[in-house]
Amino acid sequence: MEAASLAILKALRHCRNTNLERVQIESDSKALTNIIRRQWKIPWQQTEIIEEIQELVQITQSSIKHIFREVNNLEDKMANEAYNHEELVQYQSFNQLSVECKHILNTDKTQIPMLRIKTRRIGNVGH
Repeated sequence: MEAASLAILKALRHCRNTNLERVQIESDSKALTNIIRRQWKIPWQQTEIIEEIQELVQITQSSIKHIFREVNNLEDKMANEAYNHEELVQYQSFNQLSVECKHILNTDKTQIPMLRIKTRRIGNVGH
């Protein structure tokens, strides 16, 4: 959750500094979205970060939405990359992305739907 919250914080700081408003932030962390929306209590370790996120959400008139992990591969990879950089990293073209991000985007272009399926175990039958 720390990497995701720091990525959201950096993104919202960028939005504020460049006067971007009404940004929709998507996260595959249900817990994080509920915390930012003030539906759940903030863990004490994340208080400072989450409170700044909440303030920036209001300032930029942005929103946060939960999405399933299966459709969040690119965002998750980029959040982890942002977490590992101290400075702001901006991508202006496809060629600037990491190999992993390019692969995710190219796979996504196929528009093959991601399915979430529950299965049950079937034991040995007839023996």
